[in-house]
Amino acid sequence: MQIQGTKWGRAALAGLAVVTLGPAASAEAAPGGRGFAPVVSIRAGLGSGEGTAGALLGGSIRFGLAPRLTLELSGDYLDRGRGASGGSALASLLIALRPTSEKVVPFVAVGGGVFFSNEDRGQMFPAQGGYGPMHGEGAMSGAPWYGDGRAPEFVPDRRAAFYGGRDSSADGALSAGGGIRVDLGHELSVMPDARALVVLRGGHAETIGVLSVSLGYRF
Repeated sequence: MQIQGTKWGRAALAGLAVVTLGPAASAEAAPGGRGFAPVVSIRAGLGSGEGTAGALLGGSIRFGLAPRLTLELSGDYLDRGRGASGGSALASLLIALRPTSEKVVPFVAVGGGVFFSNEDRGQMFPAQGGYGPMHGEGAMSGAPWYGDGRAPEFVPDRRAAFYGGRDSSADGALSAGGGIRVDLGHELSVMPDARALVVLRGGHAETIGVLSVSLGYRF
C-alpha cells in the first residue's frame, strides 16, 4: 500500500505541475507577446504604388494562437493622392522566427482580405494646351480633348466623371511581408514592418508597398 500510495502521490504532483506550469510556459511562448492576452495597436506609415504615394493610418488587434503563431486583424486608411484614397480590412498570420520570450522578435506575415478604393475620376484626364475635359469637342463625347493636335481617346459615357464624379470599388487583396516586434515593457511594444499589398482588380494586379510602425498595448 505504501508503494501504491507513493505512485499516486507522484502522479498527483506531476499533474499539478502540468496544470500550474503548463499555462505559464505556453503564455511565455505566445507570439503576440509574453502571453495570449490580446494586443491592440495603432499604426502610421506610408503606402506607395503605381505612381501614387500617401500617408497610412490604421490599427489592429492581435491574438496568440499557438507558440510562434499570431492572428492579426487590421484595418487601414491610405491617402493615395490626386483625389484618390483607399482602405483595407485584412486578416493575417504572423509567424515568429525566434522564441517570443525574447525582447526583440523578427516575424513574417501572410494574409488576405478586401481593399476599398475611392477615386475622383474627373482628375484622371489632365488638361493640356489650355483645353480640358470640360472644353472643346471632347466635352460632350465622353473623351478628353487635349488641344495639341492629338485625337482624343474615346472613353464610353464618362461625362459624369468630368463633373466631379467618384468611382468606388471593393476588391480582393493579398498581403505578405515581415517586421520586428520590440517589447518596451510588459504592456507596451513597438513593431516596425514592411508589407506588399497585392490588389486583385479584374484581370489586373496592383502592388502597393506599405511601410509602417505600430505601437501596441497588451491587456
